[in-house]
Amino acid sequence: MATVYQVGDRVGPYRLTGVLGEGGAGQVFRAQWAPTDQQRADGPADHPPEAAVKLLLPSHADSEELFRRFVREIGLAQQIDHPNLMRHLDSGIADGTLYYAMEVVPHGTMRQVLRQRGVLSWRDAVEGAMHVADALSALHQAGVVHRDLKPENIFLSESGLLKLGDFGLAFTDQGSQITLGGQTVGSVRYMAPEQVRGQRDLDGRCDLYALGCVLFEMLTGRPPFVSTEPMRAFMQHVEEAPPRVRTLAPGAPRSLDALVDCLLSKDKHDRPPSAEALGRALAALLDSEAGEVPSLDAYLSGATPAIEPLPVGDAEEEDSLYGSSTPASGLLAADEAAELAPEEPADAPRPTDLAHRLSVGPPAAAPASNGKLLALLAAVAVVAIGITIASQGIGGPDDPPAPPAAGAVAP
Repeated sequence: MATVYQVGDRVGPYRLTGVLGEGGAGQVFRAQWAPTDQQRADGPADHPPEAAVKLLLPSHADSEELFRRFVREIGLAQQIDHPNLMRHLDSGIADGTLYYAMEVVPHGTMRQVLRQRGVLSWRDAVEGAMHVADALSALHQAGVVHRDLKPENIFLSESGLLKLGDFGLAFTDQGSQITLGGQTVGSVRYMAPEQVRGQRDLDGRCDLYALGCVLFEMLTGRPPFVSTEPMRAFMQHVEEAPPRVRTLAPGAPRSLDALVDCLLSKDKHDRPPSAEALGRALAALLDSEAGEVPSLDAYLSGATPAIEPLPVGDAEEEDSLYGSSTPASGLLAADEAAELAPEEPADAPRPTDLAHRLSVGPPAAAPASNGKLLALLAAVAVVAIGITIASQGIGGPDDPPAPPAAGAVAP
């Protein structure tokens, strides 16, 4: 029987101290690293004193699909290391519960920043988008499409960098998360048209569309499409032209307005060809005197296209607005990600204090609730699915108008 965890309980080498986020399938706890001597010897040498520990809810103990996704998240975190991605610390099975731990980021999420400030200066917005583009570049080079990029999944770290969390479709089913046929397929305000259509050939350019939506919101205070009716919100991405940034934020540079419009193209072939190319264009805007460049083509043309669809052997069926489809690329198992991971580490990002400038302060952990607080899966389940969990893990956030506190992923 699955263990139900509460604040004060131990999970492996962690003592749970607060609730950071909660969703339909799992929960993230703030936790103190309190290992035994043996656990300390087996753990990372530079383990921080605190971590965000993610667990599956006991009610989902028998869901093979959720278990497989959880394991894939861990596998990706083990294989992809980048300064703009949430750092994984540890993972394992404790008393039949599968868990993984990630860094706690102390300065909130981009959603919290936007709620507090409304809009960002164009320079802060561009720099923030650069950080996310760098994270996406690392994922895409490893053959991974995030598919759920939104302000809740962008964290403000102690280093000053913004960090992207929640690799791939999140476990939660909250807020603007749209679930069709029992499957979470993305966050409606940030979904690319090809995701809405349920196309099989998703690639990194759907993430670039989502980043365009986030950049639009950072500049104007609202997403490109704002219908509160789910079906209408879906179809706006497919059928309606987005407003131009300068119609809502007249002070935005014209070149930036053009770049956001490019990111929001209905046809993925009209978007920047890769996250790397987008990063170069954003850097050019940031380095210019007034955010203007003679032409964006020099940065966006002739670049390597965003990753081609990658076959995922046993990819699960996912329902879309138009029916069931099997994504050709998305979350990969650990061994698949290992084969596709770039051999050379990404270049170190430029020095920044952006996260400190935007900080909304350390969010308080939510009070513990009586009852269901987390998660499981016995070692026998691991064997049944044919996956061995070592020790490492990751995570990211999830939930629109009610983002999780303090830097972890809402499951």
